[in-house]
Amino acid sequence: MSHQESPGIPDEARAARRRLVELTVAKLDDTLASLASDDDPDGALRRGELERALDTAVTELPAQDRLLLRLRFHDDLSGAEIASLLHFASPFHVYRRLNHLLGVLRQRLARLGVQSSAP
Repeated sequence: MSHQESPGIPDEARAARRRLVELTVAKLDDTLASLASDDDPDGALRRGELERALDTAVTELPAQDRLLLRLRFHDDLSGAEIASLLHFASPFHVYRRLNHLLGVLRQRLARLGVQSSAP
């Protein structure tokens, strides 16, 4: 990406943004996998099923949306921080997009047979 494509954005910010996009292309998080327990084989099986369904649903999203989810839920950035980083008009627009994405994910998970997040 050249300066002509992103005027006013410092090289460091472009590099950080590029790294974040690359991170989100990979699996979002291994947290659910770490929750699996040998003490509860049924729960571990259900958590594995939930993890695969969520991974499938998230993978279908565009990279920019995966990045938004990662910044908010994995990196725990505020709406204002995300708005600044991803050039949203305001934090309101960030939260509006997040609500939309969560609705999309709920629909996709329901299509995949997930009715509850409880293992």
